[in-house]
Amino acid sequence: MIDSQYGSVNDGVLGAGGPARPLAGIRVHYLCHYVGPGMAAKRAGSPAAIDKIEYTKSALLRAGADVQLVSACGAKAGEGRLPRVAHAIGPRERHIYLSAGRFPTKFGSAAARVVAWWNVIRYLLTEVRSGEAVLVYHAPSLIGPLSLVRRFKRFHLVLEVNEIYSTVWSSFANLRMAEERFVRSADAYLFVSSIAARKFSGGKFYAISHGTYFLPPQASRRDGGEVVHAVYAGVVDSRRGAELAAKSAAFLPENFVIDILGFGTDEAIAALDAEIRRVNSTIGRQCVRFHGQKRGRELTDFLHSCDVGLSTHQYRGEELEGSQYCFPSKVSLYVTHGLPVVSERLQVLVDSKLARAATFYEQATPNLVADAIVKGALEGSRLEMRELVTELDKAFVEELAVVVKHGVTAV
Repeated sequence: MIDSQYGSVNDGVLGAGGPARPLAGIRVHYLCHYVGPGMAAKRAGSPAAIDKIEYTKSALLRAGADVQLVSACGAKAGEGRLPRVAHAIGPRERHIYLSAGRFPTKFGSAAARVVAWWNVIRYLLTEVRSGEAVLVYHAPSLIGPLSLVRRFKRFHLVLEVNEIYSTVWSSFANLRMAEERFVRSADAYLFVSSIAARKFSGGKFYAISHGTYFLPPQASRRDGGEVVHAVYAGVVDSRRGAELAAKSAAFLPENFVIDILGFGTDEAIAALDAEIRRVNSTIGRQCVRFHGQKRGRELTDFLHSCDVGLSTHQYRGEELEGSQYCFPSKVSLYVTHGLPVVSERLQVLVDSKLARAATFYEQATPNLVADAIVKGALEGSRLEMRELVTELDKAFVEELAVVVKHGVTAV
């Protein structure tokens, strides 16, 4: 078994001289909670999960697989019952949205869960052939139906584990034993961290991606490069790092600016605004700016105009354990936009190939964060960041093909 700190696939990886489309002729059922264009008005989905699903789907298609994406996402409030929808996206890609619904009765939530379970079970029993590959984006709601179906039907289960919910969310804490047992029962894996791979893979095949490796088109810089922009993009709350990023501005040279993008509760935004006003008033200039939430092309253009990405989330107590099995999504977001990253020294990041793009601080204090920002701005190279992403993307597509193909007995 080949295993390194970088989480390579067990028992070998397709090399540069391997087949261009190693999954040609293999159908992969991709079970997830995906919401595509035209469906977002009625079906509920997480933007972060959708981005990762889009990337994994792209990697499967580039490896030559026929992808049948099966969405088990629920209906938004007030939508009632939604019928099953199926449509072809291309010659090798088909999307199926299982029926879903919300029921305005006393037992409406329980009824919706029963319907969701039944739809997944029926699909797996009637539309997946024994020996085919089923890639599942891990979610607590899928543990029950998958565990039940696997008692009666064998297929190659590849589990895409982006977090262990019971270690991250207190609402799932009582699910811990069942979740870990289910994760270990899979046949192969896609992980986001080598720590998770070491704990759960049990010697089975796995591949690792630390997020999405899509490279957006380059955009021009602002300020002619004279002002150094360090950007925090993400959730705004007391633990997520936006306020720490703002406080670090007091220790930066005069040509540095902290840009903060994100969203949060009204209370969290108000607290951040107050901290920004305090820092700017103390320093006597507008060195910290809050720009609200940006998405799509607007976000891409903004990030391309910056110099350093800040991943300043403060992990404490029980959060530290959960952080080992997931990966800071900001890091891959920054690196794909050519930005070196400033982060606390998290083991999950230190163990990853993206550590090459990071400058670490040892303690979450404003002055040490500022020192890391200056160092990162001096040492980071946009060209090197893009080359790193290209390298990781190529490796993941090759490793994904090994993970999917080795257990498939039906084509």
